[in-house]
Amino acid sequence: MSISLAISGEIGRIIPTGIFDFSMQYDFHQIIDEAINNKKIRKITVDMADVTFIDSSAIRLLLLLNKKASAIGKSLTVTNCRSGIREIFSIGGFDTILTIR
Repeated sequence: MSISLAISGEIGRIIPTGIFDFSMQYDFHQIIDEAINNKKIRKITVDMADVTFIDSSAIRLLLLLNKKASAIGKSLTVTNCRSGIREIFSIGGFDTILTIR
């Protein structure tokens, strides 16, 4: 698993790849802080196209990012989820909390 942040104008695109689980907590927290603290970023997108698995700790991190972003007026969108991952969000009701496209 790797994770990166690409910035284009006012959009910060967080790009995790592979297995998004507990082992990525430290790296994801760093990316969250970088995206939240960057004053140029107004919109945050988490591009899940290359994520093959997600666990509850990763979902918790997405909820944390959503809460932090919302608190300072930034938007968060989760995009390009594979069908199995999108189903996990739906079953858990997280698709009512997160904007998923």
